Amino acid sequence: MSPTVNHQDYVLAFREPKWWPKHQSPIYLFKHPHLGWMIKRLVQFSWGKGITFRGENACSISTEQIGTLPLNTPLFRVIYIVRRPRLKSGYLK
Repeated sequence: MSPTVNHQDYVLAFREPKWWPKHQSPIYLFKHPHLGWMIKRLVQFSWGKGITFRGENACSISTEQIGTLPLNTPLFRVIYIVRRPRLKSGYLK
């Protein structure tokens, strides 16, 4: 499966309030406590357990490596992706 967000793409995201309903599959930007900033798809949001994410690419960090994040983690929902123009032979220079 090819990733939705590629290297050198820009994203427009807004911070969601904690009370905002969370659904599976939206793409979120968040800061992992050990791995830094990440863009991943939401797998599960559980008030009792926490937040779980997954990557789209086969080379992505696994859900197990990301782990379950605490509920107080600020989440930024990606609402628009600005793609870098590409040529058939690769990136524009």
